[in-house]
Amino acid sequence: MSIVANEYLEALDILEHAAASTISSTDAQQQWDQIAQAAKQLANNLTSEDTRTSLAKAGLVHSCAKLLPAATDAPAPQAVTQLLRAVGNLCFDHNVNRQLCLDQAIPAAVLEVLASAHAIPSSNPSSPSSPTSKKLAPTGDQDGSTLDHLTLVRAAVGAILNMSLEFDPIKEELRNPAALSLFLSLLDSRSIAGKPAPIYRVNSWAQAVPAGSSEEVEEVWKNEVQIRSAIAGWVMSILDGLLSDDKASFPPSGVSTLASIILSSQASLSSDPPPSSPWSDEDSSDLLDTDLELLTQSASLLEALSIDQETAKQEIAFAIFDPHPPTSERDGETTLLSHLFSFIESSTLPSNWTSIHSSDPTYATKAFSTIKSAVVRAVVEAPNSDVVMARLFAHQAEGDGGKKKNWILQKLVSWIGANKTGREDLLICAAHMLAALGRKDEHCVILVQDYGLAPPLAALVDAKVKEQMSKDNVRPGEVTQILFGVVSLLRHLSIPVLNKSVLGETGIIPTVTLLLRRELDMVSPLQNAVIGLLKHLTASNLINSLYFIGVSTASPDLPQPMDTDSAPTALDATLSLISRTDDIRIRSEASRTLVNVVRSFFSAKAQSGDASLLSPITPSTATTVGPESATTPKLSDEESMKRKGRPLIVRHEVVTALSEMVRLSEKYPMLINEGVVGLTLLAGSGAAGVMLVLDALLLRHEPPAPPPPSSDTSASSRTPSRTTSLAVTAAGDPPTSLGMLVTWLGMAASGKLSTGDPSLAPTSTTSTPSAVPAVRPEMVTNTCALVITVLRAAEVAKVDKHKIDQLRVQVLGPLHGAAETSEGALKKAATRALEVVEGR
Repeated sequence: MSIVANEYLEALDILEHAAASTISSTDAQQQWDQIAQAAKQLANNLTSEDTRTSLAKAGLVHSCAKLLPAATDAPAPQAVTQLLRAVGNLCFDHNVNRQLCLDQAIPAAVLEVLASAHAIPSSNPSSPSSPTSKKLAPTGDQDGSTLDHLTLVRAAVGAILNMSLEFDPIKEELRNPAALSLFLSLLDSRSIAGKPAPIYRVNSWAQAVPAGSSEEVEEVWKNEVQIRSAIAGWVMSILDGLLSDDKASFPPSGVSTLASIILSSQASLSSDPPPSSPWSDEDSSDLLDTDLELLTQSASLLEALSIDQETAKQEIAFAIFDPHPPTSERDGETTLLSHLFSFIESSTLPSNWTSIHSSDPTYATKAFSTIKSAVVRAVVEAPNSDVVMARLFAHQAEGDGGKKKNWILQKLVSWIGANKTGREDLLICAAHMLAALGRKDEHCVILVQDYGLAPPLAALVDAKVKEQMSKDNVRPGEVTQILFGVVSLLRHLSIPVLNKSVLGETGIIPTVTLLLRRELDMVSPLQNAVIGLLKHLTASNLINSLYFIGVSTASPDLPQPMDTDSAPTALDATLSLISRTDDIRIRSEASRTLVNVVRSFFSAKAQSGDASLLSPITPSTATTVGPESATTPKLSDEESMKRKGRPLIVRHEVVTALSEMVRLSEKYPMLINEGVVGLTLLAGSGAAGVMLVLDALLLRHEPPAPPPPSSDTSASSRTPSRTTSLAVTAAGDPPTSLGMLVTWLGMAASGKLSTGDPSLAPTSTTSTPSAVPAVRPEMVTNTCALVITVLRAAEVAKVDKHKIDQLRVQVLGPLHGAAETSEGALKKAATRALEVVEGR
């Protein structure tokens, strides 16, 4: 056996003997020194897998497990450090040894060491709270004590990292709130009375060496900084490994710790950089890389937690971040959210970081931009909690003249209004956060009516749309992201009735219409947001419906065409989008927008609420067909405006879109119902309307053929394939819209209609449909109203009798059955429709 092997055996024997006996009090220090030397020798030689395997089998794991608690209690910091090094090296890339350590409870023992060294309460609930639990904390009364202490902490962290790296059993052992809190305490960058001083702060290596320091002192300081940096980097790697797949055990207080790391990047900005750096280029590069990794992982974890955990959302919004709690809640200056707002608004890259990576001067700048973006996303996510939304919106502060204002809303609205060049991050944060805060109608009303949000939003949209359309736009992705956030916010704000006219008067409709251009078809989320905004603005609002078709309302008696610089109207743009899109959601929502406009112009009285509610149209209230009487009394301003808009909406493309919504929406009866209502109103508008509706109902569509493999499928060249079906049977979509209505009448005749709660039925393609669509009696009643209106109007307009007979033949049988088997309003409507069909 070689000399080296004998040295292994001698060192192993020393540790084994010490583990099996009690350390004598008379020569304890000498024995611990001997243990430290033996452990150091073994740790230094655990460089190969064979050595790690043989020494573990020889009892090294067992000896370390026995000696670590005793050395911690003694205390014997040098022995603890070397035993930790031995454990860490034993587990390097060695799952068998990792399991041995777990079996010997070494992970728990190392956590005890770490808690003692960092002078915090034990992470083991079963351990007694006693002075011995802090015996490894630095005393500061000996030369080199700080460096020795840091070396011990580094050894403990390194041991945990090597034990847990890609080894799930130990990860599970460490994935608990107590252990996670311990790791987070090592990273916390705040100086708080009664808590351990920060081990490391980002960019602390850039501070000046104490004046007059000798070269020896400078080297000690540099060594300490590098150890501190390594500890922080390793702890963050441990957290990343533990939390990558499961964040459920993350302690809520850790949110502030992560934020403290991010915010510490700005601490050094208040001091002047040293005239010269003591670091070599390689050392500076390594330290910067660690700092950027710390910031990146902290921001990424903060974002992930804000998405996954309700408690994290509340911590971001309400945690008190300063050491001392505030005396009142007059403002948010002491909350974590206010500090994160300041970081988003004012943070800058430390000046010394820009010149370190000479091969890529933008390296640090790009990384810091990514970090800020993650912070923005984390902050934006917080008010998506209902609890956070309510509390943040209610937070008031004294404003000018004693009037209470919400500091959060004021800040966000000011960012929108400022629209600072190059500060897209502020716009994105403000738009998305206001949208999250505006998820209640009363909040939306306050934002528009009390905070005057409509004009700055309209101005921002106008500026960004122009930038999007400019040939000189060098940041199309960022502009699109801002537009999506702002349009989504406007969509929220446009839901309350009180806000619709205020928003419409800003001129927002023709502006957002430009985003429905074919060139932006690849950005379907943005176009979907635009359609949603137009749908809400035109719901039960005549003025906005006139804007939608391109008519100004400067004078209520005399609407004038809007000056849109030859740009298409919202109506034209919507119809064009419907005709070319394959996106079912966009097509359906755009068609619903058309229904809203038709209702505005033809309903006897605008209906309150959302257009998705069941239609009140019945045979007795359908619009009368025929020429106006010369003796008609003076029209009201509202009726005058309606009559200006009606001719512009009675178009072949509009009728086709509504007819197709009826034909292609079997999974979503509410969509069909809306199409029926719109067609009924158009059919009752006069000769032109009824002819268009009758033709659309009877038009036969062939099943779509799949495109040939070699066809051009670019968004600019293809036509809608309609291959994605909303049919619920193997038969697929019916060939005609009338066929869908005949199916409904047949369901009524066979007693297959739903009588459940209509609010539970899916209302659009954003809902999840049930296996069997919930067709309700009220919907079939509307279908009867459509049949009556079309037949009556067709007779007055002297439409081709052959077409009228086609409709009569197809609905006659199902109407007979519906009239016989139905009850209540449906029976009455079906009977009346049958009479009209039979010419009685």
